[in-house]
Amino acid sequence: MSEYKYLENFVCSIMSVETGLSEKQEAEAISRSLAKPEVKERLKAELAAALGDKDFSWSHFLDNECCCVFPGTCEEEAREFIVENLWNRIAKV
Repeated sequence: MSEYKYLENFVCSIMSVETGLSEKQEAEAISRSLAKPEVKERLKAELAAALGDKDFSWSHFLDNECCCVFPGTCEEEAREFIVENLWNRIAKV
């Protein structure tokens, strides 16, 4: 689906509603993953590249046939969601 495979795998396996994780469980899983420097750096690099990619569709990335993370109504909402829920967490670690 995406050229950002590591980011896609991370988001779909932890943040997708299909995983059945509660918000607390999701936050804990993200924190555990980001505690590993290699995971944090790879996610940060792919996320930075995707955020800088003007042709990247955040609404499709976060709500598609493979997983549903955030059914945003527009690109801006979807981008804001990923910044608030992943980029800001990476920046804090």
